[in-house]
Amino acid sequence: MKTSKALVLTFVILSLMFTACNDSEEADSIYKFTVRSTGNSFYGYYSVDEDENNIKSDDIVYDDEHYYFYEKDLNNPSHVDIYIDGYPEGSTGGATMTIHIRFIENGDCVKETKITKLADDDVIAATLNWDYSEDSGTSD
Repeated sequence: MKTSKALVLTFVILSLMFTACNDSEEADSIYKFTVRSTGNSFYGYYSVDEDENNIKSDDIVYDDEHYYFYEKDLNNPSHVDIYIDGYPEGSTGGATMTIHIRFIENGDCVKETKITKLADDDVIAATLNWDYSEDSGTSD
């Protein structure tokens, strides 16, 4: 009986120690942006703290529901700009019909834009920028 109580007590103490370690570590803020389109894919680039990067077509995922999707995790940025262009009518795969860009902080959408192609539009384009405040973790 004493042995089983000792084992249970040891288990409880070890569980608390591991829980305390995990709770004491401060979680990093998670920042990312997503781009989604319908109709056809998209192309463009993004700039994180003035470091410009092209979005590679190989990194855009197509799902079976007619969405093209790109997601980029960011490491505590202070400023992000995204520039996205759709494909026009007559392109292989047809025209890009919608572009939806979202900035996400800790799982919450904090800013977004959505552009929908109108009948008269030859091509659609979308831009979005975001400034992260170091003090508050919110946008400026």
